[in-house]
Amino acid sequence: MRVPALLVELRDRDIQVWADGDRLRCNAPADVLTPELRDQLQQRKNDILEFLHSAGAPAPGR
Repeated sequence: MRVPALLVELRDRDIQVWADGDRLRCNAPADVLTPELRDQLQQRKNDILEFLHSAGAPAPGR
């Protein structure tokens, strides 16, 4: 699953994910963050952080 699709799935489950420097933070309602989703977040942490940082970066020339 690509990072944008994973983030959409998390958002649809009311799970918030954000970058805090080099840390990935998460806020989820009780019992929504399954062990499988936790594993995916841990395994894809660097990809997700890279995506979030690039999405928040200003466009070149601005």
